[in-house]
Amino acid sequence: MVVLYISLAVVVGSVIYLAVAAMKAVKEMKPTVQRITATTERMQMSVEDIKRETDELTITQQKIQQDIEYKKDSFQRIIDEGKTIPQLLQQTWRSGEVHVPEQSEQTSNVERAVFQLIDKIENKRMARKN
Repeated sequence: MVVLYISLAVVVGSVIYLAVAAMKAVKEMKPTVQRITATTERMQMSVEDIKRETDELTITQQKIQQDIEYKKDSFQRIIDEGKTIPQLLQQTWRSGEVHVPEQSEQTSNVERAVFQLIDKIENKRMARKN
C-alpha cells in the first residue's frame, strides 16, 4: 500500500511540476508571441500598401495607354488628311476649286493652309506679270 501512496504522490507531484513548467513556458512565450503578432500586423499593412500602390500603378498605366492610343489615332488622322494635300493642290491647280469630302477640324486646318499657299502662289504670279 505504501508503494501505491508513493506512486500516487509521485504522479501528483509530476502533474504539479508539469503545470508549473507549462505556466512558466507560457509566460516566456508571451513576449515572443506578441512580437510575432506585431510583425505579422506590420507585414499585413505593408502588403496592403503594396496592393494599393499596385492598383494605382495599374490605373496610371491604363490612363497612359489610353492617352498614347488617343494621340496615336489623332496623329494618324492628321497624317491621313495630310496625304490628301497633294490631291487638293492638284485639283486647285487644275480647276481652281477644292472638293473636301468631310469638314473636320483637321480638314479645315489643312484647307486653310492650302488656300494660304494658293494665295501666295497667285500673289507671286501677279507680281511676275506686273
